[in-house]
Amino acid sequence: MKYILRIFKFFLLISVTWGLLFGLWLGLYIGIANGINYGLQGGFIFGAIVTGISALYDYILRVRVFKKYGKRTFEVIQEREMILEGDVKDLMQESVSALKTIGAKKIFPNYSTNKVNAVCGITWKTYGEKIEIDLIPNGDKTKIYISSRPRLKTAIFDGGRNIENVEMFKRIWGQVFNLDISYLYVI
Repeated sequence: MKYILRIFKFFLLISVTWGLLFGLWLGLYIGIANGINYGLQGGFIFGAIVTGISALYDYILRVRVFKKYGKRTFEVIQEREMILEGDVKDLMQESVSALKTIGAKKIFPNYSTNKVNAVCGITWKTYGEKIEIDLIPNGDKTKIYISSRPRLKTAIFDGGRNIENVEMFKRIWGQVFNLDISYLYVI
C-alpha cells in the first residue's frame, strides 16, 4: 500500500508541476485561465505516462532482485538485524571489508560509537545509497544492525538497490562465518 501511495505522490508531483509550468507558458499566448486549464489537463496526461514508465522500470528491476534474493518488498529503506559471536572491533573490521565488497565508495568507521557509515556511488539505477551499520555488544555476542536507504530523501524508486545492499551484506557475513544465511534475517 505504501508503494502505491508513493507512486500516487510521484504522479501528483509530476502532473501538477508540469501542468502549471506548461499552463503558464501557454497562458502567455491564449490567456492565463485557459493556459492553466489546458496545461493541467496536459500535465495529468504527461504525469500518467511518466509515472507508468517509472513504476514499470522500478518493478522490472525489483523482480530481478526478488528472484535473486527471495526477499519481496517494495520499501526503499531496507533494514536487517543479525546476532553473531565475536568481538565488536573484529566485527567492525569485517563490516568495513564487507562494505568494500558491496561497492561502497566512501566508508567511515567510528570505533568509539561502534558504527560504520558508508556511501555508495551513483549508478544507472539510483543516485546512490547510504548504508549504516550499528554494532551493539551483548555479552559474548554482537548484535549487528544494517540499514540501506537512498541518498536522496525524496527518492521514490530505487530499483531494488537497497535490498541488494543489505542482502549482499548478509551473504558476505554468512560466507565469513560459514553460516546458513536464512537464519540471519530478523527484521
